[in-house]
Amino acid sequence: MPNPLIYMVRADLVEDFVHDHHVWYQRRHAPDVVAAGFWSARGYDSPVTPHMWNIYEVPDVALFSSEAYTGSHKNDPFVAIAVTKLIGRTVSVYTQVGAVDGEGKELTRIPTIRGPGLTSLRFDTAADGAAVDSWFRERIVGSHVGVPGVRSIRLWEQREQHPKWASTEPRWSVGVEWESAVAMAAGLATGRLETAVADPALKASNVKVDAVTKRYGLYREDLFDE
Repeated sequence: MPNPLIYMVRADLVEDFVHDHHVWYQRRHAPDVVAAGFWSARGYDSPVTPHMWNIYEVPDVALFSSEAYTGSHKNDPFVAIAVTKLIGRTVSVYTQVGAVDGEGKELTRIPTIRGPGLTSLRFDTAADGAAVDSWFRERIVGSHVGVPGVRSIRLWEQREQHPKWASTEPRWSVGVEWESAVAMAAGLATGRLETAVADPALKASNVKVDAVTKRYGLYREDLFDE
């Protein structure tokens, strides 16, 4: 079975809609999309804009056009309301091209993202895939392996697109999974990413660094071997 794609939706919410959105996401939307074929659905909070991050694991982009998925939207009238309450939404689909655990062990079968904290680095570069992979293993993995609280270190690339929404995010992304927000702070999490992406050999552009914490999560236990 192939590793799932990472599907991310980032946005700000109209201020008086935040509570209603989070209740709906947990009670209705996340269970609906998992029932429709998503492998997981998680909501994260960011201290800076965009404040809402929804991160999903999906088997393929064909799912977004499936009757099960589109039908779940049609059967939930709150979806149309929620879309109008999103500000500056970005939609991205990432292929997981590399991953190691906190000790540097290669993860052939990539586990679901369980950690309460996630640091994100997104960037563009003229470097080819082999050069990005080499940089990832030397600068990202090298600076995170053995750091207390690191659960997994992942390299993602946008190779496919959502059939309806074009991405405006950078092509490449690094996701570092942490066991807690405290561990992220103690591990100088965003600083490690900022230092690594400043490598002149990478010639990175359109750089974005964030740290988010999970508020809710649902995943298919039968699809992940842990």
